[in-house]
Amino acid sequence: MRRCLGAYLLLAVLCTACFAPASPAQRVSDAARDLNVATRFGKMDMVASHVDASVRTDFLARRTSWGREIRLVDIDLAGVQVRDETHADVTVDISWVPLRDNILRSTRVSQRWEDSGQGWKMTREKRVAGDLGLFGEVMTVQDKPHPDVHLPSRTIGQGNDRD
Repeated sequence: MRRCLGAYLLLAVLCTACFAPASPAQRVSDAARDLNVATRFGKMDMVASHVDASVRTDFLARRTSWGREIRLVDIDLAGVQVRDETHADVTVDISWVPLRDNILRSTRVSQRWEDSGQGWKMTREKRVAGDLGLFGEVMTVQDKPHPDVHLPSRTIGQGNDRD
């Protein structure tokens, strides 16, 4: 019995030694994915744990129209750049539709992440490209139809009345 227990403990120690801890890039990537997916589906209790307390109120305020005036279609992590062991920049592409016009839009957001010993937390974000309006910015209303609007068409063919 003791030999079996000793062999089991030795096996457990050897197996544990084989697994390397996750790299900073993997950990920040996982945290960023968790935050952005939870935000997309409105799970703000999960979101709060990934946002630094100093920016949490502003972060949540910028998303008040999500789900009411804006429908999120997709969120993709476009890139993760680890600057050092405790600082990283994450680029996120967000596809969204304002419910007032149902036109698909896309915005690229840059997020700054830091690990101060409590796990990776988002400390800053800003829109770097794409459509305005995702975070409550004023959008200009278009007087002309959007280029994606199809114009009336006429079928040419049988039944020609000009003979």
